[in-house]
Amino acid sequence: MTGSFQLEVTANLEAMQARGEAIRVPENTQRHMDFIRAVSQPDGSIQLTVCEVNDDVVYTVATGAVVNDRVATAVVDATMVYEAGTWKVAAASHRDVREGAVSCA
Repeated sequence: MTGSFQLEVTANLEAMQARGEAIRVPENTQRHMDFIRAVSQPDGSIQLTVCEVNDDVVYTVATGAVVNDRVATAVVDATMVYEAGTWKVAAASHRDVREGAVSCA
């Protein structure tokens, strides 16, 4: 990650930590990403589009109580930039979010 996206992700993680929450992957996870397309941009970045199924479980660290265990599917648009010899995510947004593990088609 890089730039403002890295700051956004860090802020979200810090907010979860302040609330005493964490994320775990459930047993028999359905989590996956399916590639849809990649398009080179004039500035050298790559615009990726993937279909993501997310079944991460948000829970309270102190008690183990589940805060959110919903499964969601979304189309994710991400901008990748080549920085310091590696590809990094510079931006990402979710759209067409639906409940459950469903197709993005």
